[in-house]
Amino acid sequence: MIVKNEESCLERCLDSVKNIVDEIVIVDTGSTDRTLQILEERGITAHHYNWNHHFGDARNHAISFATGEYILQLDADEYLDESTKGVLKEPLDCDCYILKIRNDLGSGFNEVHSSIRLFRNSPKIKYVGALHEHIDTETTKLKHGKLSVLIHHDGYQQSVIDKKNKNKRNMQIIKKEAKLNPDAFNLFNLGVQLKIEGEHLAAIDAFKKSFAAGSNYTFTPKLLVYLGQSLMELNRHEESLAVFRDSIALYPTYTDLHYFKGFVYEKIEYFRDAEACYKKCLEIGEVSETYHNSQEGVGSYLAHAQLAELYLKEERREESLNHALEALKGSKNSFPTLKVFLNIFPGGDRKQLYGILKQVWNLDSDKDLELLLIALYQMRHPLLLNYVEEYNVSIPYEMQRFLLLMDKKYEEVLEREAVNGEPARDQSSQHGRDMLLLSFVTRDENLYNRASLNINLNQKESKILKKMIQGMVVSEKDLSNEFYKYVSDLLEDVLHAQEFDVIDYFGSHVHDPYIRLILSEKLVQYGFHEVALNVLLESDSPKLNARIFEIAAKALKLNGDNESSYYYYRKCSEIDPSFKIWSQLHDICVERGENMKASMYLDKMLHIKPVSEWLNMK
Repeated sequence: MIVKNEESCLERCLDSVKNIVDEIVIVDTGSTDRTLQILEERGITAHHYNWNHHFGDARNHAISFATGEYILQLDADEYLDESTKGVLKEPLDCDCYILKIRNDLGSGFNEVHSSIRLFRNSPKIKYVGALHEHIDTETTKLKHGKLSVLIHHDGYQQSVIDKKNKNKRNMQIIKKEAKLNPDAFNLFNLGVQLKIEGEHLAAIDAFKKSFAAGSNYTFTPKLLVYLGQSLMELNRHEESLAVFRDSIALYPTYTDLHYFKGFVYEKIEYFRDAEACYKKCLEIGEVSETYHNSQEGVGSYLAHAQLAELYLKEERREESLNHALEALKGSKNSFPTLKVFLNIFPGGDRKQLYGILKQVWNLDSDKDLELLLIALYQMRHPLLLNYVEEYNVSIPYEMQRFLLLMDKKYEEVLEREAVNGEPARDQSSQHGRDMLLLSFVTRDENLYNRASLNINLNQKESKILKKMIQGMVVSEKDLSNEFYKYVSDLLEDVLHAQEFDVIDYFGSHVHDPYIRLILSEKLVQYGFHEVALNVLLESDSPKLNARIFEIAAKALKLNGDNESSYYYYRKCSEIDPSFKIWSQLHDICVERGENMKASMYLDKMLHIKPVSEWLNMK
């Protein structure tokens, strides 16, 4: 192992190899925390190495101290899977073995890849590469094997990356390496790092150069996914889809390509095309070991989650629920999947939701419960209260405060705020959000002064919020994105708390068409379709009016009024002649038996770019 400041994870790694390895060789590149002390306590000698910004050199220095027949390479933020590590004690006869690594990316996302991690202790086997170093298999002929051993890795979690400043370090190394040796692998890694940094134009250039330098590597399928994603991020959707289509022709069973192609279609609101992509993912299943890098779940729970989210956008709630439940059953601590499930019934009966979730979300440890409580709190969902009560756990004050607000115990919040002195020491965004909610439901503008410590608004917009808290008529509009975000969050909290007087106020006294649109969208989400129609106001902005007409059409359709819905979709199409709107008009015409009109809208959809594969197949 190579280590530097690994006190938070080193012992976990060392414990995982106990009774598996005969010796432990560690090279330290300059630890200043408890890393060396931990090693000393375990009787392990660390060999010092002067860091030269080249991981391959450091690895080769480490293996020079090994005396065993085989070498297992791990990083400190990795550990062997308990249920599979016993395979390492079985007889070995190959020069090197490929093992599977599961990268925990945080928030329930995982990526799986394979790599040579076990190899003979031989002078001819060496590492190459300054970054993403690997065993040199090109210049040395080696007998390969595979072992069903799983390595867990959590060093790619954003908190770890930020703490260790990995992105800056990696960028410095790979830029130098790609300049000295611009081969396919180094250019691919340069593209990956540029993509992580959000430099998508430069990433696209690096990926294209990498593909031109060699297109038959284990990383090539993933390169094509990344290229398509970067093009999507720059809104070059037609090019992105072309990359995915051509790549699928080369790698038809690489599920990631179908999955992220679905993302592009969903982003441009070609919902039937996106649906077809996600269903194809389920048909193919998880990526086989033929490919060495894949997002875990693309052929199972993530595809189900995307279908659930897609159907929810179309108000197909029963289908959405079915796929959400399949996603929850197939995933372990996938919090994005949990969010989709909770969004299906945002104002649903908590007891019923809790009963469903308990059946599909297993809590195997205290850590699982802790993570779930944190996730529910971050989603600001009242279901948090059900888990706290059932498991009788103590929670931090900020969680208690949120639950008291959801339980309408406002006086108790005020008392505890005074006792704890929270305004002086709680500078979190959640505190600001809680105080803003409390100021509105109690109509106490003084509470906004506590919230304003954590709310970044100018003086003018702060005054507008105070007017709202006082229940005054507010006619100001064209406010900042930050202001609208605070209002959107507030309305979400108000609906969760079922404080409908505040909703009535926004629907009658606030005359900003954009705020009314935000309110209407949330009311539709919560099933209040009639009220959603009543709060809408037309705008002076055609672009905003397109959104207003669309949400009006959606609410009317959900109310069973297809004729009026058609009228507003037509008005929307005059401003925004998009595939999605033509599709809605087509569907209404089909339901009404107006086949000539339906054909007209199909023709319009056929002439919109990017071309819809689903439509062409029809």
